[in-house]
Amino acid sequence: MSDRAQKYWPVIVNSKRREAWTESDLFLAANLAEDYGELERLRKLMATQAPLIPGTGKRKFDKHPVLLVIDDVQSRIISTCRALQIHANATVGLVHHQREKNQAAREIAQAIEAADDDLIARPKLRAVG
Repeated sequence: MSDRAQKYWPVIVNSKRREAWTESDLFLAANLAEDYGELERLRKLMATQAPLIPGTGKRKFDKHPVLLVIDDVQSRIISTCRALQIHANATVGLVHHQREKNQAAREIAQAIEAADDDLIARPKLRAVG
């Protein structure tokens, strides 16, 4: 696995339970990490390029060819995430269920805050700098 891809590997494999990964899933996950690394490289390249180039024929401008490759890589990433079941619906749930989960989390946080005993540990917040 390339150095570019290695930084994405932990993010990908931690997206679902360890026991849920099959060998073929891990092969796809490695390809996904490579695609994320390639996408990062292409975006850095495009940071110094204009998105449009002089067109051919009747078109005044064309999309930069690197942007076309970026679109292909992004499509591959989305497809692979779906195949691995690590997309938002699979990991977080459907949007209409998320509202209920967020409300439940807020209610739990309020109950913990309102508790007048020290039986529930409260993390101490500190500035990061």
